[in-house]
Amino acid sequence: MLKNNKWNGLLAVIAIVTLTSLAGCYRKGKNIPVNPPTESTYLVDAWTSFESGDFTAAEQAFKSSKDRDALNPEAFLGLGWTQARLLNFDAAVSNFRIMQSITTDPALEADAHAGLAVCYAAMKNDDSAIENTQTALEMQPNYKFSHDNYVDAKALNIVLARSYLNKGDYLSAMNVVENNLESGFVDQLVSEGVLIKTNDMEASPILSTATPVDGQATLRLTKDFDGKNVAIELVQVYAVKDAGESVHYAIVDFQQGGSDIVFRGNPVPTSEDVFKVDLLYAANFGQFLSKLYEKIESLRGTIG
Repeated sequence: MLKNNKWNGLLAVIAIVTLTSLAGCYRKGKNIPVNPPTESTYLVDAWTSFESGDFTAAEQAFKSSKDRDALNPEAFLGLGWTQARLLNFDAAVSNFRIMQSITTDPALEADAHAGLAVCYAAMKNDDSAIENTQTALEMQPNYKFSHDNYVDAKALNIVLARSYLNKGDYLSAMNVVENNLESGFVDQLVSEGVLIKTNDMEASPILSTATPVDGQATLRLTKDFDGKNVAIELVQVYAVKDAGESVHYAIVDFQQGGSDIVFRGNPVPTSEDVFKVDLLYAANFGQFLSKLYEKIESLRGTIG
């Protein structure tokens, strides 16, 4: 009986010591954390830091969230946007790509394409910037990133216009401004005399010695300047017609800033034919480019 009492007493002492030790550790947080953060907790903290502009803290919180759930697309999305803000574009692109591989959510995919567009534009990869911008806007024409008021459809269209301008596709850049950013821009340039819009300008084709089998020919347009014929600096070609305007030919290509228009159709053009062209050209192409660049830059200043 005495042995049993001693044994029970020993057990009680051990239990008390153990509980006391655990309680001490629990209080001090050495071994047993109190309410350890989850990936969701880190995400909330990360977006809060991101939206307040503390991108270093946001990056760490997004990484912690990702470490706890490697298949959470929002953690990769946030990490990509944060690294873009920190100008670490290569890392941002990598995280956007990972995010795209693990999500089927259209809204998150649009956010990733928008992020990629911004990164590629900063990296001077204009083709990829154009591709991702167009995809984001196709998915969400009125796109707006919920965590950053700076990033919306207007900002993406400015990225698009700048990327076209960098590539030398001035017509596409102008059309983005006219159609998506500031309607009336072209009319303004026409009223200022920077651009000249004309219909039914007459021209004859430049043909090889044998008429091409595919019915393709080239027009070279000129204008009278101080009694001399000088080359026209094309901006946009709307139509190529025969002299009677009964046939409209397909425009294959034209030289931006130049004077050549490649077209084709049936009846096959001959050296004796006269054609009428509806077009937009620059009084001075350098001045036109300067106005276009200034307009895009001024629109950038109105974002956010």
